[in-house]
Amino acid sequence: MSSKKGNGFSPSECRTLERLNSPKKIQDFLDNMKFSIQNTYRSPRTVLAKRKADCIEGAVFAGAALKF
Repeated sequence: MSSKKGNGFSPSECRTLERLNSPKKIQDFLDNMKFSIQNTYRSPRTVLAKRKADCIEGAVFAGAALKF
């Protein structure tokens, strides 16, 4: 179930993103993830689910979190 506010994120994902309401909180969230050395292209939703990202995936996730 997604709402207009959720922009396609699940309610659980929305709760996580709502807590990431500053650049520092987003960076801290990313710093606590495993770094991925695989050649992947994870979406922000997959980054949330897997708690794993490489540099570009982290950057895209941060942009999505800031926009949220």
